[in-house]
Amino acid sequence: MTRVLLIPAPNFDLQDTLRQAMALDCEELDEDARGSKRDSEGRVVVAPAAPTGLPEPSRLMRGSAPPDAVRPSPFFQRVTHLCVPAASCGYQAVSERKGCLGRRYTVEDLRREGFVEIKWDGISSQVAVEEKTEKVMVVMAGQPDDPTYRECQSRVTSKILKAGEAAGFTAQELEHKRASNSAALNTGIFHGVGTSGPVNLSNGKRAQLLEDLVKDPDICRVASFADEVYEQVENKLGQLYEKDPSLRPPFECCVLPCAAFNFGPQVCCKGHRDQGNLPHSWCAITALGHFDPEQGGHLVIEELKIYIQFPPGATILIPSALLTHGNTPVSDGEVRLSFTVFCPGGLIRWVDNGFQTQDNLRKKVSKKEFQERMKLKETRWQDGLEKICTLAQLVDRYTPKKEDASSLDPEPSASAVEDSPT
Repeated sequence: MTRVLLIPAPNFDLQDTLRQAMALDCEELDEDARGSKRDSEGRVVVAPAAPTGLPEPSRLMRGSAPPDAVRPSPFFQRVTHLCVPAASCGYQAVSERKGCLGRRYTVEDLRREGFVEIKWDGISSQVAVEEKTEKVMVVMAGQPDDPTYRECQSRVTSKILKAGEAAGFTAQELEHKRASNSAALNTGIFHGVGTSGPVNLSNGKRAQLLEDLVKDPDICRVASFADEVYEQVENKLGQLYEKDPSLRPPFECCVLPCAAFNFGPQVCCKGHRDQGNLPHSWCAITALGHFDPEQGGHLVIEELKIYIQFPPGATILIPSALLTHGNTPVSDGEVRLSFTVFCPGGLIRWVDNGFQTQDNLRKKVSKKEFQERMKLKETRWQDGLEKICTLAQLVDRYTPKKEDASSLDPEPSASAVEDSPT
C-alpha cells in the first residue's frame, strides 16, 4: 500500500514553475564552442578509454538488477492527509531562486514558518500530490522491509565513510555551495555546462575510489532499488549507450547515467535545485548513516512547504530540477551521508538532436526543418508537464485488470472506494 498525501501548496504554481524553468536557451549556456570538456563544477573532463568487457547495452537497461533487489510496492491507498523551472530547450532548469539558494534549514525555523512535517517510517511507500494539478511531486519509495537490506545500508555507510577519509578532502571541498560538512563527487556520464558532447566524468586521483564504490555489490543493491521508475528516459539512454560504447554508466543494475556521493560525515544540504537535471524526470535520493530521523536529516521541499522524516536506508524521488530542496542537520555524534542517481538533461537533448549539438544540427538539416525544431521549444514545457504523472494516471497504471482480479484480496466495502488497493 502507498499512502497519498494531498498538498494544497496555494503559492506553488507547477505550470508556471515549469514554464519559467524553460525560459532560457540552454544550448547557449552549456555547449562550449571551443570544445572544452568540463564537469558540472566547471573542471576540465578527460574521457577515459572504453573499458574491455563492457556489458551489452541491453544489460544496462532496467531489468538487470541483482536477484535480491526488492522493488517498491506499486499499490497504494488514497488518504487525504493534509490541508496540505527549465531552459527553453526543455532539457534542464534555470538557476535557483535567489531567495532560497544556499539556505540552511533547521527544524525550529521550519516550524516557525509554517512548514508541515511529514512523519514517515522510511519503509512504507507514500506519494505527495500537488492538489491543484494532482501531479505527483514526491515519491517516498522507502526501502525493502528486510533485515538484510538494513545490514546492507549499514555496510554502505561504512564503505562511503572510509572512502571519504581516504580521499583526503580539503576544508574547501567539505564546505561548498550545495552542502556543509560534506564533500561530494559525481561519477558517470555528463553533458551540460562546458561540454561539446556526452563525456565520462573524470575525477583525477579519486577516479579509482569512485570506481570501487560503484562496483561494490551493496551500493549496487541500493542503486537498483530506484531503477524501476525511469521508463521515460530508458529508451533514449539505451540509444545513447549503443551509439557510443565508450560511455560508461556507473551501474549495470541501474539505467541512470550519473551518480553522486555525499561523503559526510554529517551531510546537510543547503536549499538548491539541480538545474542540470532533466526537469520532468526523477532524482533518487537515498539517506545513509546512523541518526534519529525524528530529530534531524529531514528532506525539505521549499515550494510545497513540507519537511519529511528521512530515515537511514530510505529512498525518496523528486524532480530535483524543479523543486528547491535541502535537509536539516543531524545531532552531534550522529552520521548522515547521501547517495543519488539522476539524468543530466543534456544527454537527452543530445539524443533528440541526432547525437549532435544544436549548431551541428543547424548545418545538417534544411532551414525549414531547423526552424520547425526550434518552434518546438515554445511548447516543450507543456510536454514536460504532461510527462509528470498525475494521481489518476498512477491509479490507472496500477489498478489490476479484470483478468487479474482472482489473484487479489476480496473487494473492500463500498464506503472505502477511494481507499481501495490500486
